[in-house]
Amino acid sequence: MFRSTAALRTASQVVARRAASTISADAAAAAPAAAAAQPQVSRAVLADIPARWSAMAQPERTAVVDSLLAAQRGDWKALSAEQKKALFYIAYGPHGPRERLPKGFQMRVFLATMGVVGISSALFYWIRLKGGKGVPTTTKEWQEAANEYARQQGGNPYTGVASDNYKGKGHVA
Repeated sequence: MFRSTAALRTASQVVARRAASTISADAAAAAPAAAAAQPQVSRAVLADIPARWSAMAQPERTAVVDSLLAAQRGDWKALSAEQKKALFYIAYGPHGPRERLPKGFQMRVFLATMGVVGISSALFYWIRLKGGKGVPTTTKEWQEAANEYARQQGGNPYTGVASDNYKGKGHVA
């Protein structure tokens, strides 16, 4: 039973490896053809990418990025200076999530945070003020009675209230 399973597993691995090598060889052969099929972007479009990037339409941006990525797959020494600058800006430039925050944004976030903390603190103290008398288990008499009950029941006889030579306060806060 185990031998046949191992043999099947080995045979399926060989088939999978052959298929993967065939697919990767086909993909490698198709990559230069796909790169050649990409439309080249003119130097005029690449001339001032940082200034024009935010004003470009999304399909135009996609075309520029696809063209530059196709050119980048080839020899990097063959790239022009404009293409290198455009690639650097698209990869690392201050656009999208790396765009600079508007002036005063950090102060607005700080003030909003302080406002929320202030409102929650005021609500907490108002609830405590209107809450009335505390629960009966917080009175000193109740806590002393809890100490006595723990001694009678032998609660924590090694280090607690019921232990010999105990000198702590026990349940009294």
